[in-house]
Amino acid sequence: MKKLLIMTVILFLIMVFFPLFALVDREESITDSAQTTAAESTADNAENEEKAQETVSLMASATGKVTEMTAGEYVYGAVCAEMPASFHSEALKAQAVACYTYMKWLKENADNPSAADITDSSALHQAYLSEEELKERWGSSYDIYSEKVKSAVESVLCEYLSYNNETAMTVYHGLSPGRTVSAAEIWGSDVPYLQSVTAPGDSLSPDISSEVRLTDEEFVKPFSGAEEKEAESIFKGISKDEEGFVSSISYGKLKLSSTDLRSVYSLKSPFFKAEKDDNGVLLTVYGKGHGVGMSQYSADYMARQGSTYKEILAHFYQGTELIVK
Repeated sequence: MKKLLIMTVILFLIMVFFPLFALVDREESITDSAQTTAAESTADNAENEEKAQETVSLMASATGKVTEMTAGEYVYGAVCAEMPASFHSEALKAQAVACYTYMKWLKENADNPSAADITDSSALHQAYLSEEELKERWGSSYDIYSEKVKSAVESVLCEYLSYNNETAMTVYHGLSPGRTVSAAEIWGSDVPYLQSVTAPGDSLSPDISSEVRLTDEEFVKPFSGAEEKEAESIFKGISKDEEGFVSSISYGKLKLSSTDLRSVYSLKSPFFKAEKDDNGVLLTVYGKGHGVGMSQYSADYMARQGSTYKEILAHFYQGTELIVK
């Protein structure tokens, strides 16, 4: 009987106090979890505040007016101007990283002689569109496209590409002739991470080629002193690369590269083939842009095939490191 009484008392004590111990442990666990969450939230807020504080000065090429804005505002406007909002979100993220990295590179290398960090000229730096311009461009699709691009930009804001601990020069173009080209081939200066790589999907673009018809007079115009009757001999001075594209044209002591010819003939890219006939010269142009760095069309194609923005960037800027703040 005595043993039964003792066992009853012990059981009573367990039933009363064990739940209390469990409750104390649970409360301590909840407190620890709350403190951890609060610390993480504080760190996230500090990081977001740091991102929000970064600014850039932008000069409007049309007016010369300089505007100070946050990096987030600038990258959003640059991505909207440089890449179609209809492109895949992963492609937009890749473009956002490229735009931010290029902005950072320009700031660090003082490329712009004006008082601003960067201009809105796509020919000089990279394009930029204001909210008013975007509303006019997108019309009834403004809300949808704006939200889509903002979401992509915010998810990668302040991430950038680095090479040998230095900010990379992340140039890009609309569409390659099927493969990108090295910086050395276009600009004569080698950049380790701007080499020729495959451009998946570019050959599938409906805009892969365009034609430009030149009269003999227009064809010989860049060659100072040449006359129409000399068009045939100038045409014979064409040098071609392995792909059959015109690499240069020589006339006497003058030699113009494909990049020079792109400018004087107002071509979409420096990759073209030429045919001479009785009506002049027909140039068949391939791609859009200088062909160095990321092909935007291929970025969209790769994204739609399942590639992430990190994989897209790693493909076109090989050897670089993605820095995530």
